[in-house]
Amino acid sequence: HKANIRAEVGTTYTIVASDTGRHVTFTNAAAITVTVPNTLAAGFQMSWEQGGAGQITFSGGATINNRQSHTKSAGQHAIGMLSCKSNAGGTSAIVTLGGDTGA
Repeated sequence: HKANIRAEVGTTYTIVASDTGRHVTFTNAAAITVTVPNTLAAGFQMSWEQGGAGQITFSGGATINNRQSHTKSAGQHAIGMLSCKSNAGGTSAIVTLGGDTGA
């Protein structure tokens, strides 16, 4: 199985339902804000990578859980994933952020 890669070069990005199964690389040299909407469906999964110097901050309407309460990528070449485990009513996504994360 080959990953569908999406390259993002800007400083902002909002995750969309069609990103499920994708590997999204963020390559900007400046800080990047990724919005995780509260409308993601249970079962949504995507991987991400900080390909440039700009640290990724994950924020938005979804509840974002991380083992260490991190909301950012750890640094250039960090890699991880987002997984939506539930969404009661379609507007309260609970998402797990895993991988090489930082505070």
